[in-house]
Amino acid sequence: KLWKWFGKYIMDEEEVHPCLDKSVVMTIGEYIEMLLLELNYYGTRLPRIPIITDRELKKKVLMMSEKRTRRKRNLEKIDEFQKGEKVMAIAQEDEEWHEATVVRVEKQKIRIFFTEITLNRDADQRLEALEKQF
Repeated sequence: KLWKWFGKYIMDEEEVHPCLDKSVVMTIGEYIEMLLLELNYYGTRLPRIPIITDRELKKKVLMMSEKRTRRKRNLEKIDEFQKGEKVMAIAQEDEEWHEATVVRVEKQKIRIFFTEITLNRDADQRLEALEKQF
């Protein structure tokens, strides 16, 4: 249930101050990641999570952390994505990489068309789920 509660917020980029020290700033996603991975919360011991659940959470959080890194990198290079270009993208339906074509580039997302799977529909693709093909 933890992932159902927190998973949708892990990619949130809004910045927050999680403690009294206002110099400490992190995104909501980073804050959620900290809650799911750390055993202590600013000196307070958090309840233990069963080992099997903990392993599953860590796998998901690691994947999201990788997506966050990819998103930052892609935002820095968004001008390099061109209409008609072939990319690899993660389909939301199966969380797997598939070949796609860029349809339109917008400020913070890229509109793509999956070319190799039966989804074959336009998809607004978040930048964390895209990789250029080389």
